[in-house]
Amino acid sequence: MTAVGIRLAGPAKRIAVAIAVLVVLLAVAVGVAIWRYGDALNSDKTALNLAQTQFFAQQVRTDVTDEGGVVDAYGGDANRADLADLAQIKTNLNGVLRSLKDSTRLSSIPVGIVDAVSAGQQRLDSVFRNRVAPVAGTAKFDSGVAVYQAAVKALENRIDVFNRLVASRAADAASRANSKASEASTAALIAALLAIAAAIAIGVYVVRLVSRLLDRISAATAVLAPLARDMEAAVAETAAATSEQSSAVAEAAATAEELTATATSIADNAKAGSSAVERTGD
Repeated sequence: MTAVGIRLAGPAKRIAVAIAVLVVLLAVAVGVAIWRYGDALNSDKTALNLAQTQFFAQQVRTDVTDEGGVVDAYGGDANRADLADLAQIKTNLNGVLRSLKDSTRLSSIPVGIVDAVSAGQQRLDSVFRNRVAPVAGTAKFDSGVAVYQAAVKALENRIDVFNRLVASRAADAASRANSKASEASTAALIAALLAIAAAIAIGVYVVRLVSRLLDRISAATAVLAPLARDMEAAVAETAAATSEQSSAVAEAAATAEELTATATSIADNAKAGSSAVERTGD
């Protein structure tokens, strides 16, 4: 722990803190961007499901309107080909109603419209059997067709109300998706700007720090260079003095050797003289 504290002291610690702050800011900005982007995708998916629901509901309305047109034609001439067309429309309508029911589950729209249209179809079938078919091809066909058309109009109005509701929700979902996508883009842009700004700030700080360190090194060099030269000269003088002392010692040693040799020679001569005197005395 102590070694780490020493390594992170001073400028190094400030740089580490700046980098840590940068990482935190980037993490927050990226997290917000991902969060808002995810919400944007969900809103966009909701808008797509609502648009699909609206499409099926519009198909239902078209089939109901077609029913009214075919029944009107059948009431005028009782042409059995119109009955085949009506049966085909109802078959298609049943398929679209199933698709509409499935789409409402995905878009979280109440499925009441499907039940309303199914109930409306039962009423139309009843009116057709009891009011239109009996007078079809006769002068009184308008009395039956008018009742049928009134029922068709009521069902169309019910579908139109549903379509307006779905269209409104789809527009809101699309707006939310655009807004959240914009927020995600803004968060990503902020993250990029923060990264650039922090990188520039850290870079400037490091450059200034290195510049100050180089200035200090230069100043120290200017002070230490003369001292180094003086020390070099002193060492050279010391080496020379040592060399001279070594020479003097060598000379002294040589002189001592010569003196030792001379003393030895004198001693030998003295011994020789003493021996001669002893022989003479004898």
